[in-house]
Amino acid sequence: MSHGGSISVVDQLRLQKELSAENAALQAEIDALRRGQEDWKREKASMSAQLQLENETLPIKNAALLGNIDALIGRRNSEPKRRLI
Repeated sequence: MSHGGSISVVDQLRLQKELSAENAALQAEIDALRRGQEDWKREKASMSAQLQLENETLPIKNAALLGNIDALIGRRNSEPKRRLI
């Protein structure tokens, strides 16, 4: 640097190059964060859709299980009782 507080052209160019490199690195980080955020949003939407589908099918699954339980109870009640000797 030259005297009197002014910055030489060489120093200005060097600083400009350093700042440009820092800006590029920061922009790359921002872009990576945005991609990660977009991925997260897609994953969240997918998980939400899966949960919605599960919520819609649970009553059907529960009814089927209750039907199976009722059938098992009915079959057990209709079997002849065995005597223990």
